Amino acid sequence: MNEIMELLEQGQTVVAKMGEKADPEELAAAVLHYCEAAGYTISEVDVVMLALYRESTEASKECQRNTKFTLVGDKR
Repeated sequence: MNEIMELLEQGQTVVAKMGEKADPEELAAAVLHYCEAAGYTISEVDVVMLALYRESTEASKECQRNTKFTLVGDKR
């Protein structure tokens, strides 16, 4: 996390090293640090949070729309 903070302080945009998943807590902290540094209000941070929720919900719904139902291990 210290490396991420140092890069953010240098003006870099950092989420995770290329090819690695970001830790959810670190990702959330990085977004909040960005919002703080950019001067977001609490209301604007709420808009960011809701936008993330909406986008992830929509992506999940899209995945469900494209997934066919299949019985697995039918016990008849």
